[in-house]
Amino acid sequence: MNETKTILVVDRSRQVREHLEELLTRYGYRVLEAASPPEAFDILGNDEVDLLIVEVKTPGIGGEPMIRELRSATSLENIPVIVLANAEEVGDVAGWVSVGCNDFLLKPVNPRLLYQRVQALIEANPRAYNRVPCNVVAEGTTGSEQVTGEIREIGEGGAGLVLEQQLATDDILKLTFTLPRRPGELTLGAGIIYVREMDGRYLHGLRFIIIDRETRERIKQFVHDSVLQDT
Repeated sequence: MNETKTILVVDRSRQVREHLEELLTRYGYRVLEAASPPEAFDILGNDEVDLLIVEVKTPGIGGEPMIRELRSATSLENIPVIVLANAEEVGDVAGWVSVGCNDFLLKPVNPRLLYQRVQALIEANPRAYNRVPCNVVAEGTTGSEQVTGEIREIGEGGAGLVLEQQLATDDILKLTFTLPRRPGELTLGAGIIYVREMDGRYLHGLRFIIIDRETRERIKQFVHDSVLQDT
């Protein structure tokens, strides 16, 4: 499995595109650029893209019609989309969401917010890490409290952890669990990148951040074997 995710940036400004490419490349992503929706659709037809960052007033057909067209295409309907907007355009956020936008960022883009929003959407997107179902009891600690929860799905890069209590986004967990049909405990670190309420409990999206090579290979093999069993 290729861990490098691809992000397509669609913005009329070369300066904005180059700035975002510099930041996203530094974070470990592969970045493609387009100055208009037609260019973007050409790229989408020839390359697999995991997330789009789109200027809301993109020239040509415009940002909102572009997102609407994306959502009408079966092969593209699940790609997460972040809209780039100026402060005076924030009032239109409801319109962006109604046509399929997942999140938005204000210009000039804050690097920390960019990283958080991109991570949250890529990690939440099932395409991102080829996740597999995995009902596993996990013990964790945030350093200030102990938690026990259930891992519902797992991938090379992260997991979905269900807890009775809600933890804070950006908290770091030290997590211990045993994979099904695999001997030995795994202990690793994970950052909480999003939290969603789910039937009175809380689903915490985790991104693994402290993980040794052996543990990564064990998780990778488990995911690989589980995918093969389902095919």
